[in-house]
Amino acid sequence: MDSYIKSTLTSLFLLQYALTGGLGAAINITITSPSNLMTGSNINLTIEGNVSDALVTWTVNETTIITFFNTTKITSKNYEGRVDASLNDQLVITNAMKTDSGQYKVSVNKFDASSGTGSSSFQLKVYDPVQNVTVVLLPQINVSENTPEVNLSCKAATGGETFTWLKNGAPLPANYSYTLLDGNRTLQIKSPNITYNGNYTCIVSNPVSSSNNTIELIVKPVPVTSLSAGAIAGIVVGSVCGGILLIAFIILIVCCVKRRKGKKEKQPVKKSPTKKNPGGPNHKDVLRTVSGNTLSPDDPAFFTVNNIMYRNSSLSMGSYNMDQQVNRRDVPGTVWNTLESNRASTPNSRISSNLKPKSATQV
Repeated sequence: MDSYIKSTLTSLFLLQYALTGGLGAAINITITSPSNLMTGSNINLTIEGNVSDALVTWTVNETTIITFFNTTKITSKNYEGRVDASLNDQLVITNAMKTDSGQYKVSVNKFDASSGTGSSSFQLKVYDPVQNVTVVLLPQINVSENTPEVNLSCKAATGGETFTWLKNGAPLPANYSYTLLDGNRTLQIKSPNITYNGNYTCIVSNPVSSSNNTIELIVKPVPVTSLSAGAIAGIVVGSVCGGILLIAFIILIVCCVKRRKGKKEKQPVKKSPTKKNPGGPNHKDVLRTVSGNTLSPDDPAFFTVNNIMYRNSSLSMGSYNMDQQVNRRDVPGTVWNTLESNRASTPNSRISSNLKPKSATQV
């Protein structure tokens, strides 16, 4: 089709050249149209200037769209059914698409008495409408003054070209610590505090459409404490160390008690030695006399191992019960002589020289 159009244009141009005797004067041509259109709308390009009895050719990005001369029209295959050129000074493309964006050019060659040529170019862009704008807060929950940063991310399903942020319907305060990332799609707030609380709106737009969405940011304050973070950390560390030392001290005491108890259980019981008095029992253990009188514990007396009592001074005479027999060598001479005298005066007495009688008289 393009080759057919080119050959037709060539034939028409040669015809013009033969009829006019050469190229005519330049023609002033201007295209009027909105430079930005939305997909689905119509592209309407109008030529300002006299193009009657002229060969008119429309191209976009150097690709031919249509060529016509008076009532003769030749349309490119890619635009069949979408191009309306019922008027020579106007080009209409229906149901515009983003691929229709580009540089449009019209060329005019007149064949009448005011023959001449002219051309004009026009830049056109087609946009999708902005739809389905969403704003996401990260992290989504538990934002506090201890949070290092907050990210508000904005996107649109279609048509997103320009992203603008507002807080409570006004531009962002200049003294805020924030950064715009990813072509302004993300608003990053560093070290947020309660002054950042509010409604944040993201406006997504392009030259032919716009839409927006809003999200609320709530920064929770940190509870105020009278102690600094360093002091709190010191208290915690000190408490832990103190607890460890206390436990170690208790364990040490328990070990010492158990060790002492074990030593006591292993130590043999010492029996108190029986005190033997080689001189006999104390004079407090006085034998009762036959007459029923007892010696006073304060009276001087000497006791032998066999419980015989001796006096150096004279006492009242009395007979004493003797528990054991006595050897001659255990009794002083004066006492023994007295015993012998008593024996001699006692009939039927048989006291051995080596034995003590069961009763005796003490002087």
